[in-house]
Amino acid sequence: MENERKPLFKSVDCIRIYTPNLNEGLKFYCEKLGLKIIWKAETAIGLGMADNITEVVIQNEDNWQE
Repeated sequence: MENERKPLFKSVDCIRIYTPNLNEGLKFYCEKLGLKIIWKAETAIGLGMADNITEVVIQNEDNWQE
């Protein structure tokens, strides 16, 4: 089809999500959603999704969502 639109995005590299408690956030995102820890810092934890492309970063540094 000539009028078929191509997607604007093919993938997402990273999203950051605020959580007031990293341990509770880690429990939810790993146990309930199946994400795996990629890296840890004092105020953030990087979690990998199944596609090995998108990273979810839970953090308690900035009280806002990207």
